[in-house]
Amino acid sequence: MPKTSLLSTFLLVFITCNAYTQKVTSNKAEPNWISKIELDTSSNTDNSPYKYLLADRQYNGILKQNFYHSAIQLFNSEGVQEFSSISIDFDPSYQSVTIHKIAIHRGDDIQHRATTDFKILQRETDLHRALYDGYLTAVKELKDIRAGDIIEYSYTVNGYNPIYGKDRFFEFYQNYEIPVERIYHSVIMDNEFKVNYINDAKKATINRNGKIIKYIWDLKNVEAIYEDYTAPSWVDQYQLVQLTTMDNWEDVVSWAQGIY
Repeated sequence: MPKTSLLSTFLLVFITCNAYTQKVTSNKAEPNWISKIELDTSSNTDNSPYKYLLADRQYNGILKQNFYHSAIQLFNSEGVQEFSSISIDFDPSYQSVTIHKIAIHRGDDIQHRATTDFKILQRETDLHRALYDGYLTAVKELKDIRAGDIIEYSYTVNGYNPIYGKDRFFEFYQNYEIPVERIYHSVIMDNEFKVNYINDAKKATINRNGKIIKYIWDLKNVEAIYEDYTAPSWVDQYQLVQLTTMDNWEDVVSWAQGIY
């Protein structure tokens, strides 16, 4: 690529990223539809560089909002290096991000860090192939992070891809390569999902309130899974849950015909 063309590309990326800084805002008030999941900061020890204490993911298919609440404890310098920043991916053409909380638990003290000053980066991994996906990454570097700290943060991603219309699709794992003290997943919708459980994934608890249906998974002391890297790439070794509002493949075809 000629130098002038490369410079123009980087300049365009810089201008575009700065234009989308207003897509990442700060608001201490979390969505009123979520279930409040408290963080247990009891003393933990582990031989790993870090450990997830909480992976809280709550999805509202009606309001088109995804709420994320995470807590990671760092045990050594490797863990500090791995989690000294917070990164959030989003598509600015239909999504925005609201940051609610960034807190550092250090012993009995809690340091509430500023939820502003996120940098917006554009990481087009397939740019060399002339493929552009438009995703941005909001990044905040965390200063003065030490071994033993617990990093807790929460945010909401607002907006779903309009190409799917009224249909909703969700997919999430129930275990990772590291142990997790607690995994909480919930999905709210105004009609039932078709749910697919893979590798003996745990079934949901279903609550109904009129037309509103809430699927809940609350898993504690989730052990790490040791992935067999000699297995074919198409073999999924993790416990996986998939949800869709489409009834069958005919629905998929009907949706796709309106696009292609």
